[in-house]
This record gives sequence, structure tokens and C-alpha cells, in this order.
Amino acid sequence: MKEAYVTRQEDLLRQNEAVDKKLTELENRRRQHLATLPAEASSTFFDASGEEDSNQDQHHDESAESYDGSDMSRISLKDHSESLSERKPHLKRISRRMESRSAKEEKNADQKRSINNNVDVEPGAPAQGLGFEATIRYQKARLRVLKDDLDATNTKVEELRTSNDTLKSQIEELSNENAVTNKKHHHTLQLLTKQKELTSALEKQQSILEAQLVAGRARIEELEHAQKQFALQTRSKEVRLNRALEELEKVKSQLQQERQTPSEATVPKSEYDKLVKECRNLDKQKSELLVVFKKQMKLIDLLKRQRIHMEAAKMLSFSEEEFSRILESEM
Repeated sequence: MKEAYVTRQEDLLRQNEAVDKKLTELENRRRQHLATLPAEASSTFFDASGEEDSNQDQHHDESAESYDGSDMSRISLKDHSESLSERKPHLKRISRRMESRSAKEEKNADQKRSINNNVDVEPGAPAQGLGFEATIRYQKARLRVLKDDLDATNTKVEELRTSNDTLKSQIEELSNENAVTNKKHHHTLQLLTKQKELTSALEKQQSILEAQLVAGRARIEELEHAQKQFALQTRSKEVRLNRALEELEKVKSQLQQERQTPSEATVPKSEYDKLVKECRNLDKQKSELLVVFKKQMKLIDLLKRQRIHMEAAKMLSFSEEEFSRILESEM
């Protein structure tokens, strides 16, 4: 779209140059017509002064008025041409229309000269061989034709000025549209860059979480295996503990019975020491089993917490996948 705007501006500039050339040619042509008018009028006036002295002042006033009018027309045309050159219109069709109109107006001017004066009047044709009155009619006809040309040129200038203003407004609108489009394009590029950065960061985070998830699953499997082994060991130790407790209760009951019957035969000291030693061993095993049982409970709690964390990480990975899918669908 931006390239189309640039191409259109280049075309408008080229059209502007072509219109400037056409206007320069028209201005030179009008200047040539206007420059020939005062010289011919003055030469005719001096030739006719020797024939009729009584009409000298009248014809001199008419020549002066025609000369002043031509000078004023030249100044007005120059001002309009300068203002038009500064504005620089930009369309080819205006130049083509101007060429066709100038050709038609030249043809119409020639026809008017021949009709109004009943003579064949050509642009730049000398007035030699004509009488004084015919010369005056000829000069007046030329003045009328030049005034018509000037009016037509002024009309063209106004049309070109209007076209220039229209083209300027169009160029301003296109420039504003181009600026708005560039801003939107720049904003879209910024959003796209941010989305790419966010997507890359989420992909990195997703890869890290996936690695953590794999490691956590492996750790859970190891802990489950260790928990099974620990459960088996705990069961065996519980069985041993129960047996030891039963034996301890038996020994205690025997000891109480022995204390209650002092009259009977006493137990040998070696056997008594042996029983006491067994009781101590059983108490020690009991304390060890209680410590192991407490560690097992702590390990079970730890495994439960790790399982909860792994489930939360799994849910988080699912939510990130959904978020990434939403971003891809929006882009």
C-alpha cells in the first residue's frame, strides 16, 4: 500500500511537470501576441499622422488605451501564471483538455477576426496595404480577439487553480491515510513482536515444566517402589514386634508369678539375667520399630505432598497448552 502511494505521488509530479511545460508554452504564446500589438499600433499611428492631422489626437488616445489594456492584461496573465506555477497541478487530462481548448480557441479567434472585419486576419499578420480606417478596425479586432483569449486564459487559470486545490486536498487526504496506515502497521509489528517474545518465553517455560514433570514422575515411581519395599519391611517388623511383645508379656507374667511365689524354688541367676537381657532387647526393638513407624508416616506424608505437586504441575502444563493454542488461534 505504501508503494502504491509513492507511485501515485511520482505520477502526480510527472503530470505536474507536463502541465508546467504546457502553461509555459501558453504564456510565451500570449506574450508574443501582446508584444506584437503595441509595436504594430504605434507604427500604424505614425504612418497615418502625415495624412490626417485632425484625427491624430483621437487615434493616439485609442492606441494608448489599447497599449495600456494590453500591458494590464500582460501583468494579470503573468501574476496568474506565477501563482499557478507555484501551486503545480498534477493531472494529465488537464493538460490534454488545455491543448484541445487552446486549438479550438485559436480556430474560433481566426473565424471571429474574419467575420467582424470582413477581412482575413491572421495572428501576427502585418497591416500593410490597408487604409487608415481598415487599420483601425484591424487593430480593434485584434484587441477584441486578444481580450477574448485573455478571458479564456483567465478561465483556464481558475479551472486549473480549482483542480490544483482539489489535487492538493486529495494529496493531503492520501498523506493522512498513509500516516494512519503506517501507524497501524507499526503498532501491529510491535504487537507481533511482543506476541513472539511471549510465545518464546512460554515455550521455554513449558519445556522446563515438561522436564520437571518427567523428573517428578520418575521420582514418584522411585518413591512408590521404595514405599512398597518399606511397607513390606514394616509389616515384617510389625510381625516381629508383635512376637517380641507377646514374648515380653509372657516373660513379665512369669516374672510376676515368680515374685508371687517366693517360697517355691527360685530361678537361677543366669536364667534371670538372660530373661532381663531379652526384655531389654525387646524394649530396644520396640523403640526402633516405633522410630521406623514414625519415619514411615513422615515418608507417606511426603509422598502425598509430592503427588499433589505433580498433579498441580500437570494441570499447569495443560493450562499453558490451552493458552498457547489460544494465542496461535488469535495470531
